[in-house]
Amino acid sequence: MESAPKRAERELAVALVRAIVSTAPDRVRDDPALLGPTGATAWEEVLAGVVWDALGATTEAAVLLERGVNHLAAEPDPSLDLPARSALAVAYTHLGDVARAARAWHDAADLAHHLGELRQEATFTANLGFLYGEHDEPGPYERYTRRALELLREVGEPRLIAHALCNLGGALQRAGRTAEARSCYEEGLPLALALDWPNGHALYHAGFGGVLIQEGRVDDGLASYEESLRILTRLGDVWQHTRHQFIIGRHLVEIGRFDAAADRLEACLAAARARAFGSIEANCLQYLAQAREGMGDAAGALQALWAHLGTRGTEAAAHVADRVRVAELRLEAETMRREAARERVRSTELQRLNEELAAALAQRELLQGQLEALARTDVLTGLPNRRHQQAVLDGLDRAPALALALVDVDHFKTVNDRFGHAVGDAVLVELASRLQRCLRGSDSVARWGGEEFCVTMPNTPAMHAQSLGERLARVVAEAPFAAGGVSVNLTISVGIAADPTGELQVASLLQLADQALYSAKHAGRARVVVAPMDGAPTAAD
Repeated sequence: MESAPKRAERELAVALVRAIVSTAPDRVRDDPALLGPTGATAWEEVLAGVVWDALGATTEAAVLLERGVNHLAAEPDPSLDLPARSALAVAYTHLGDVARAARAWHDAADLAHHLGELRQEATFTANLGFLYGEHDEPGPYERYTRRALELLREVGEPRLIAHALCNLGGALQRAGRTAEARSCYEEGLPLALALDWPNGHALYHAGFGGVLIQEGRVDDGLASYEESLRILTRLGDVWQHTRHQFIIGRHLVEIGRFDAAADRLEACLAAARARAFGSIEANCLQYLAQAREGMGDAAGALQALWAHLGTRGTEAAAHVADRVRVAELRLEAETMRREAARERVRSTELQRLNEELAAALAQRELLQGQLEALARTDVLTGLPNRRHQQAVLDGLDRAPALALALVDVDHFKTVNDRFGHAVGDAVLVELASRLQRCLRGSDSVARWGGEEFCVTMPNTPAMHAQSLGERLARVVAEAPFAAGGVSVNLTISVGIAADPTGELQVASLLQLADQALYSAKHAGRARVVVAPMDGAPTAAD
C-alpha cells in the first residue's frame, strides 16, 4: 500500500514528540513555536495536540486534536487518519472524558478493521478495554482485552501480546479472580523480560504486586509496586507513575490501612491535578473519601466526595451525589452527638438534641432508601442501569431458554456532534420508551452504557428473540425522533444470543450477543444478527 510509509512516518512522529516532551518539558513550554505553528496544517495541529497532551494540558490538547482529526477526514486515504484518531483517544482518556474516549477508541478500531489493519485494530481494542478498567468496570475490561489478545496472537508480536496479557491480568484481578490473574502474569512475564521494554517490566511488577496483596502478602505486594514506581520515575512516565500511586492507595483502602492510604492518595491527587489527569483525579477522590471515612474523619470524607462530584459526568454524578447526601447526614449526626455530650447537664436541651438526632437518622434512612433506588436506575432514561441488570442476569445464570439482546444506536456520535448533547439525551430517553413498549411482560430492558441497551428475554427461543429484535429495529426506524425542535432519524443494530438448553453461563451469552452485535455493525449496521450455538452469526436486515 502506497500510504503505508506515510502512515508509519506519522506514527513515528507522534512517538518522537511524546519522547521529546517527556525528556525536556520545560524547554518545550518556553518555546511557543513548539506548541503549534501559526497557520498550521491539519497534521501540524495533531502534533501540536500531542505536545499539549504530553505537557499535561489535556483540555487544550483535545481541542487541537479533534480539529485536526476533522480536517484530516477530508484526505482521500482514510488509513492516514489512524495515528491522529489514536492520539485523540489518548487525550480523552487522560482527560477522564469516558464517553468520548470510548467512542474515539471504538471509531479507531472500526476504521482499522475496515482497512484490514489487524495490529492496529487489536491495539485500539486493547486500549478500549483498558479505559473500562480505569473506571472499575472489569466485565468490559476483560471482554475487550480478550478480543485484543486473540487478534494479537494472530499478529504474533511478543511485546503487544505481553501487554495484553498484563491488562487481562489486571481485569481478572479487579474481578477477584486472583489465580487466573496470576496465570496471565506468569504467561506474559517471560515475554516482557525477553524484550528491551522497561515500561513492560514496570507494568508486570505492579500486576504481581496486586496479586500478592490479594493473596495476603501485603508487604511483598507493596514492595513490588515500589519497584514499578522506581522504573517509571527513571523513564519519566508521569501518567503511569501517577496511576500506580492511585492503585496502591486503592489497595490500602481495600485492606483497611486507611492512614497510609490517605497519605498515598493525597500525593497522587496533587500529581493528577498538576497534569490534568482527570480520570485519575476522580478515582483518587473517590477512594480518598473512603479512607477519610475509615479514619473517622467525616468532614474530610465529605470534602473529598464533593470534589469527586465535580469531576464526574451526569450519570456518575448522580451516584456520587447520593453518597454525598449520606455523608452529610453522617456529619450532621456526629455534630449533634458532640453537642449533646457538651450539653448533657441540661436535660431539656439534651432532650431537644436527641429529638433532632432521631429526626436526622430517620431522614438518613429515607435517603438511604432513595439511594438504593437510584443505585438501580439509569438517571437519564429511568431504565434499570447496568449494575442492577447484571445482578438480575446473575440470578438467571444457566436458566433454560434464556435469550439476550444487545442494542446499539447506529452513528449516534453524529447526533451529538450535529445537534448537541441535549438533543442526544432527549433522543435516548424517547428510544428507551419505544424499546419498553415493544417488550412482553416477562422481558426487561436496561441501559448498558452510552447508547447501548440490553434486553433480557426469559423463556424465549432464538426464533422468537429474533422476531422481537426485528420489531425493536422497526419501531426505532419507522418514525423520526422529535427533540429540541429537530427531527432525527435513527437505526439500531441488534446482536442476539439464545440458549435453549440452559448450559451456558450468562457471561458466555453476553459475549455471544456482543460478538453478534459486532458482526451487525461491520455488516453495515441497521440489522439484527443472531449468534447460533453451533455456527456463524446470521443477520436479518
